[in-house]
Amino acid sequence: MTDRERRLEVACRLADALVGVAPDLVEELELPTAVLDVAERTARIVNAAWRALFGTRDAYAVIAGVDEVGRTGVGIDHAELALELDGRPAYCAATLRASRDERGATTRVIVVCADITDEVIARQLAVEADVLVWSGPCGGDADYGNRRWSTYVERGSGWQRAVHRDDAVKCNTALTWAVHESGSTDIDARLRRVDGEYRWHRVRFAIASSGSRWFGTASDIHELRQAAAERHDLLARERAARADAERANRFKDQFLVVVSHELRAPLTAMLLWGGVLRDGSADAELRAKAHDAILNSALVQSRVVGDLLDISRAIAGQLHVDLRPVEVEALVRGALDAFAPTALAKQIVLDRRGKIIGGEVLGDAVRLHQVLVNLLANAVKLTDPGGRITVRVTRRGGEIAIEVTDSGRGVAPELLSRMFEPFSQTGDFVLQGDQGLGLGLAIAKQLVELHHGTIEALSAGTGCGTTLTVVLPAAVARHITTPSRGAPCALGLDRVRVLVVDDDLRVRDALALLLGRAGAVVDTAESAAMARTRIAHGAPEVVVCDIAMAVEDGYSFIRGLRASGADIAAIALTAHATETDVGRALAAGFDRHLAKPIELEHLVANIAELVVARRVRSVKPAG
Repeated sequence: MTDRERRLEVACRLADALVGVAPDLVEELELPTAVLDVAERTARIVNAAWRALFGTRDAYAVIAGVDEVGRTGVGIDHAELALELDGRPAYCAATLRASRDERGATTRVIVVCADITDEVIARQLAVEADVLVWSGPCGGDADYGNRRWSTYVERGSGWQRAVHRDDAVKCNTALTWAVHESGSTDIDARLRRVDGEYRWHRVRFAIASSGSRWFGTASDIHELRQAAAERHDLLARERAARADAERANRFKDQFLVVVSHELRAPLTAMLLWGGVLRDGSADAELRAKAHDAILNSALVQSRVVGDLLDISRAIAGQLHVDLRPVEVEALVRGALDAFAPTALAKQIVLDRRGKIIGGEVLGDAVRLHQVLVNLLANAVKLTDPGGRITVRVTRRGGEIAIEVTDSGRGVAPELLSRMFEPFSQTGDFVLQGDQGLGLGLAIAKQLVELHHGTIEALSAGTGCGTTLTVVLPAAVARHITTPSRGAPCALGLDRVRVLVVDDDLRVRDALALLLGRAGAVVDTAESAAMARTRIAHGAPEVVVCDIAMAVEDGYSFIRGLRASGADIAAIALTAHATETDVGRALAAGFDRHLAKPIELEHLVANIAELVVARRVRSVKPAG
């Protein structure tokens, strides 16, 4: 049963019930109802709903069949009546019933109507009942809106006010086209709901078959559009993720090529020069040259591994600094001294400008040295032979600025922002001599930011040189100097008893030889078990132990040593060099964690510091 049929049925039952009932009850009914006097052909009683639908129009004029029911006494049911109401579309279902007096004569006709305008128009337009519908005469504003429209929009506002301002033009254009072309057109537009929310609708403007009225219909597509937008975004993200993955794969391949080059080049040099040393015909000068080449190649490999570890820590947020007052002059002088041979070999002039007496920053001396070395390395890389690199130190209020300016190839403006990205080589992965991994400036940026400073790159373009500027907060003036972390300890290793534990014979023998030359009395062990035997025969002052050993690793060894109560300083010297590895080593019982490869001076300084600390602690107070 359709909605229209249900309404007619209700009207019929109501009309039947009203026969013989006091007419005054009509005013209480919700359906348009009238009681007509047959004799006088006038409406005796009409309720508010009737007046709202028909106004003051004569009921005999608007409802067909009243005279017939009055004459025959037989009721009539109208399933659909088209009403003429000032040109507005209006339809009703009507039921007419005769009311008789005691003699059986028809004295009144009871008319009960049901407004079915919305249902009829929905059928004519072939839309669902929940669709918004509004209409008006061609060339005029809307004078009709269905119940759904009346509850959706703000009361008393025209349809244009319900349209989002960004969609108003296309709605008016669509309506104008439909009127002029007597056709229909669809657009998507946002309509404001009575609560103020704009929702997307599929809006259609069409002309009635008579050509006298236009109709607007709107179907809610808000969720559909949102779902479509989400699918579009999901697809876009998927495409972006696929593009990132493909780019990452290409980058990985390029990066592996670079890493392979950076590791193979010095390794090749070491192997070739090692062959020279094995050749008994080499004279003293050639052997010295071979030794230098092997050492330099090993240092290059060490820097490559160190850079990879640093950038890994930076990405994981595990790069840390130990902030202490540091003299800027000493930092700059140390970095320039370190790079002087490289610059001289490339015929590059190192020019020092500006000097700050007593200028200090709160920083990590080792890490800040690394920053300056990376800046100088970048400058040397970009500068051709015969060029100039200028290092300038200035005070800027409460900050100290260090500028490194080169006269080299410069950087294109669009690549400046990428200079501090990991693995960036100013946008070029082509191997050109000493181009390196492209990690130096990325590490420098991370370290500078950990010092609460800034770093920036400036270049007027290709061929115009580059300036890298580091700005750090100046330290508060002080009178007592504190040695920076990592500075060599003045104490030697004279007669310090050291036990080296490592299952790699080459490393074990090299450490024994070099620590012996530093003055230590060195014993060695190839395993944890042998180390315990050595300690039982004579406890050393310091144990230098590898972690990744066969049978029993360094963690197990140091835990057993600490459990035994032995008060022996212990250093983990290992290739396991992540922050997690550091924490695990210290938690197991080691006093220090040093990453391979390591410079002898750094190892000696750490051994000396631990020995001094234990000797001071062992001195008993006098008295």
